[in-house]
Amino acid sequence: RPAREDDRRRVEAVQANQEATNAMGASDTLQKQAELREKALQIWHSLGETAREADTLLQLGIVRSSLGQTQQALPFLQQAADLYGKVGDRVGQAKALNEAGLLCEQAGDTEDAFKEYQQALDLARQAGARSPQVNALTNTARLLNQSGKPREALENLQKALALSDGLSCQGCQGGILVSRGSAYEYLGDTQGAIREYREALKVPEICALDQSAAYNNLGLATLSLGNTDEALDSFQKASAANQVPSVLTNQGIALERLNRLEEALSQYEGALD
Repeated sequence: RPAREDDRRRVEAVQANQEATNAMGASDTLQKQAELREKALQIWHSLGETAREADTLLQLGIVRSSLGQTQQALPFLQQAADLYGKVGDRVGQAKALNEAGLLCEQAGDTEDAFKEYQQALDLARQAGARSPQVNALTNTARLLNQSGKPREALENLQKALALSDGLSCQGCQGGILVSRGSAYEYLGDTQGAIREYREALKVPEICALDQSAAYNNLGLATLSLGNTDEALDSFQKASAANQVPSVLTNQGIALERLNRLEEALSQYEGALD
């Protein structure tokens, strides 16, 4: 195959990936993103450019996951991990395994999720890459909480918190602190949980999802202590950050306890919409 033709196809693949990247963040373009990634994937594979093929497989797996196509997404992520391994890219491999673990977790396959996260953690440690280590530790901690092992979860989260210090994305500390709060709740330490949720809300770059979770969990914790007004304020802030049915339901519960029944009914109806 002439070198000039190969160069033309490389440009075509780069353009397809760039177009897909430019469309990221818009949910209505996910299918288009997937099509563009698949186009680029075919080109990189035919050219034998393994590293770029792995990069594209990773992105394609993430897009397919966002489309709710778990069964299609998981093989892409596993292929990406294999190819990253072939080219000696431990960081890329760890990222792909973290994403694969999330899909296993969503599918209810806890054992495989644990394995993916542990392998991702080992590879990231070997590479000295802190960000994928933080992700793997946080993901593992979530499973440990759900498996009734909050003390082990806290150990993982403490390591993740230390590793996250100084990373370019400081907002991830918010999610770690929210998870720590959940672990304290599993231990029956409501005051400890409240402390962690409040610390999470102090993180300057906390993302909307983690901010909403922190406010919602803080509301539930304070509600359990009988602080209904404070709980309602937290639920309202959670809804402002990310309006989801569970938060609206919690607002309704707090309003009902305050005998504000019409407002409570409105929140319950909103949760059903």
